[in-house]
Amino acid sequence: KQWYQRRVRAPNKAPASKPIDLNCVLKVTKGYKKTKAYQDGVFEMTYELTLNYVAQLSQSIAFPEASFPVSVWLKKFNKGCTNCKYTNQVKQILEKMEVVSSDIVDRRSGVSFSPQDLEEAWKWEEVLPENAITKFFNSWQKMHRTVLAVSQQSREEVGEEEEEMEAGEEESIKPGDVEA
Repeated sequence: KQWYQRRVRAPNKAPASKPIDLNCVLKVTKGYKKTKAYQDGVFEMTYELTLNYVAQLSQSIAFPEASFPVSVWLKKFNKGCTNCKYTNQVKQILEKMEVVSSDIVDRRSGVSFSPQDLEEAWKWEEVLPENAITKFFNSWQKMHRTVLAVSQQSREEVGEEEEEMEAGEEESIKPGDVEA
C-alpha cells in the first residue's frame, strides 16, 4: 500500500510504453515500474478489486460499519495523490459509498430484530434492491469487458498481419535464389 502511494505520487521518469496485462505477470523490471503504463495498470486493477469488494459488501446490513476502513483508506489515498484521473475515480466510489451507507442506515431504522438474529438479517438482505454501487459496478464491468475484448481483438489482428507478412517474406525467397 505504501509502496503504491509513493510510486503514484512520484513523477513518471520512464518513457511511455505499451500497457501490460497484469493478470498474468509475475515480475517486471525496475525501469518498467516507473512507467505510466505500469502505474495505470496497477491502479486499474486496484480500482476494479476495490469496486468489486465494495459492491459485494453493499448488499449487507452491516455495510456502513464494514465500509468504514475502506473509506478511510480511499480518503487517505486521495489526499496524497496528485493524479486527477485517479482521484476522480476514487471520489466516485466514495460518493456512492456514502449514498448507500445513508440509505442502509435509513432502512435499518425500521428493523425490529436484533443483530443476533442471522436468519432475519439474511432475509432483510435478500429483499434489498440493487443500489448505486452495484449498478455502477455492473455497468463499469460491462464497459471494461468490451474494451478488453476490443483490445484483444485488435492485438490478434496485428498478430495475424505480422504472421502473414513473415509468411510472405519466406515465400518470396526461393531455394534457387540463395547463393552458396
